[in-house]
Amino acid sequence: MLQGLLAVESTAQSGNRSKQDAKILLAVMYRREKRYVDARRTLAELAQAYPRNYVFPLEIASVHRSAGEEKEAIRIYEQVLNNIHDGKPGYSRAPLARIHYELGELYWKAGNLVLAKNHLEQVNGSVGSNQELETQNGTMRRQVDQALRDRQAGELDTPRRCCAEP
Repeated sequence: MLQGLLAVESTAQSGNRSKQDAKILLAVMYRREKRYVDARRTLAELAQAYPRNYVFPLEIASVHRSAGEEKEAIRIYEQVLNNIHDGKPGYSRAPLARIHYELGELYWKAGNLVLAKNHLEQVNGSVGSNQELETQNGTMRRQVDQALRDRQAGELDTPRRCCAEP
């Protein structure tokens, strides 16, 4: 693996026609090896070279998520959404449904149930939606709705417990 990685790194640095292809492969290899910083750096170079390609920022967000850096993943996914809504060239075909689903999961994990619900409500019927994603989304939405009900019930119960004690 090391020799292959070195060969791809060499091509990514000094290659001519295959330089960018090598960078894409390199990002995949770095991610597989859990070299998240290197993967993000390589993807950032690709994003700069191809500013109309929404895939690279989405991959950067995904790498942050894999590295356990949820706040940064959220920031980047939200930026991609802003780029879509602002009409940034090349972003009109971005998988809006998947982005909203990813944000729904991330906000759920962060404990922000309201934002999780808001994003999950936008999945079905959005660009890039499919039956499998909508099924996953339905499951996640039920979990978020239940957590919101539980939270609300807990908040309502708190004063009663407080007041019932002598």
